[in-house]
Amino acid sequence: MPGATLDHPTQSATADVDRSLKILDLFDYQVRESGAEEFVADVSMRLTYAEADQRANQIARVLDSLQCSQGQRVALLSHNRAEYVLLYLAAAKAGAVTVPLNFRLAPAELEFILNDSGATVVVAASALHPAIDAIRSMTPSVKHYVSLDPTDDARWAPINDLADAESIEPPSIQVHSSWPLSQLYTSGTTGTPKGVVVTHGAMAWQVEQEAHVLQPLGALQGRFLAVAPMYHAAVNFLWMTVAAWGGSVFVQENFDPVGTPEIMAREDIAWMLSVPAMMHASIEVAPQLAGTFPSLKVIYYGGSTIDPSLLRSSMEYFGCEFLQVYGLTETLGMVALNPRDHRLALEGRPHLLGAAGRSFPGCRIGIIGIDGQLLPEGEVGEIVLSGPQIMTEYWNRPEATRETLQDGWLRTGDAGYLDSEGYLYITDRIKDMIISGGENIYPREIEEVLLMHPNVVEVAVVGIPDTKWGESVAAVVVPRHGGDSRLGELLVELCVERLAKYKVPKHIDFVDALPRNAMGKVQKFEIRNRYWSGHDRRI
Repeated sequence: MPGATLDHPTQSATADVDRSLKILDLFDYQVRESGAEEFVADVSMRLTYAEADQRANQIARVLDSLQCSQGQRVALLSHNRAEYVLLYLAAAKAGAVTVPLNFRLAPAELEFILNDSGATVVVAASALHPAIDAIRSMTPSVKHYVSLDPTDDARWAPINDLADAESIEPPSIQVHSSWPLSQLYTSGTTGTPKGVVVTHGAMAWQVEQEAHVLQPLGALQGRFLAVAPMYHAAVNFLWMTVAAWGGSVFVQENFDPVGTPEIMAREDIAWMLSVPAMMHASIEVAPQLAGTFPSLKVIYYGGSTIDPSLLRSSMEYFGCEFLQVYGLTETLGMVALNPRDHRLALEGRPHLLGAAGRSFPGCRIGIIGIDGQLLPEGEVGEIVLSGPQIMTEYWNRPEATRETLQDGWLRTGDAGYLDSEGYLYITDRIKDMIISGGENIYPREIEEVLLMHPNVVEVAVVGIPDTKWGESVAAVVVPRHGGDSRLGELLVELCVERLAKYKVPKHIDFVDALPRNAMGKVQKFEIRNRYWSGHDRRI
C-alpha cells in the first residue's frame, strides 16, 4: 500500500495535527519576518524578535527540565518587566500554564492560589521572595523556586544561570490550541478567588479580534506601553497582539503621573491601556508635557466611565483617540468597546459616554431575565456573553463553572441593557444590588445623580444594614476641596428631586479617596466591610 502523499495523507499522519490557530503560530511568523526588529524593552533591556524567541526557548527548556511542561502550572510573581513577556512565551512553548500572581496580595492569599492551582514552579522577582518564603511550608505542590534576579539565597535558582546552560532551539513538544495557556485568578470580591482557565486558541481569537480594532486606527504595528499591572488579563492579551502583528512592547514597572507621559513621549508610544484616574493624575501633575506625544494613536481605558470634562481635557493633553472597553477575566479582558463614539459623544450624543460599547467581532451580548430568557432592547437584566475567547472553566470548580457557563452563554453577574443600536449600558453589578424593603435598588443610578453636583469628585453607593428595611442606601463621597460645608444636605436635596424616595441615601459619608484595585476599579466590598463588620449576613 503506498504511503501518504501531500494530496492524500493517511489518517495516522494527520491524527495529531492541530490546524487551529495558536498565539505561538503568530509569534513564530513575526520572528521569521521581523526577527531583527525590536520586540520588547524596559529600562534595563531591549530584545529583538529573534533574541526574545531564543531566550524564551531557553527558559522553556528550563521549565521542561523542572518537569513543568504539558498542563503543569508555573506561578509568576513580579512587577512589570520585560522578563514577564519572556516567561509567558516560554511557558507557552513548553506547554505549561502560566499563573500570574498579584504582587499586592498578602502571603496567605498567595498561599491559597498556589495550593489551588497546584503550581510546581514559582518564578519571582527578588523583591518579592520574602512573601513566597513565608509560605513555603504551606505550599507542598511547589517543588522549584526560580529567581528573576541574581541572588545569594541558595533556596532560589537564578533564571539567567539556568537559561544560559540551555539550547536556543525550541522544545520538541507540539502544543495544541485546546491546551490551557494561562490560569488567571479573579479578584475574590465575592468569595475566594477562582482560577480562570484560558486556552491557546482562545487567546489567538482575542488577538485576531483586536486587530480589527487597531488596524483602522493605525496603531497595530506601533509601540504598546504596558504600564497597567501585567497580572491582568487585558494587559497580557494586548502585548500578545503586539507579538502577533509585529509591533513592540515597552514595559514600565508601574504608573507614575510624570514618568509615564515622559516615557510615552520618549519611546514613541502608539497605544496603551489606562484608567481615567491615571489620565487625570498626569494632566494635573505634569501639564508641561501636554501635546508631546506625536506617535500616540489611541488610549484604551476601563474600570469606570469617563466624565465629559475629563475626556475633553485628556483629548487635548494626549492628542489621540479614546476607547472604553468592557470585559471580564473570564473573557480575557474585552468583549465590547466603542472605537469611534467618544467624538460623537462630544459632538451631541453625550449618552454614548455611558455606553460600554458594542460587541467585538465574533462575540454576542445578550440580556436575560430572572427566568433565563433573553430580554428585548431597553430592559435591564443580567448581561450574558458568548464568543471564542471565553474561558474554558474555573479550575477545580465544576459547580461554579456550571453556574457561569449556561446554554452557550457566560453569565457575567453584571446588570445592564442593550439599546436599539446594539450599545451595551451597564447599570450595576447584580451582586451590588441593594434590596431595601423588598425594592431592588441599583447603586449606579444613584451615583450618577450624585456626580451631577459640581463639588462631588467621586462616589460609591452601597447597601448597609438597616433593622427596619434590611438594607438602606449609603453614599461614600469624595468631595472637592473648598466645597460647600452643607454638601451633605445639598446632595440629599438633589436626590429627592431626581429619584424615588426609597432610593435617596439615608447616610452620606465623606472620605479622601475610594479604595481601588490596580486597574482603577472601586472595591465596593472594602467599603461594605466597614458597615457590615459584626453582622452575620451581608444582605
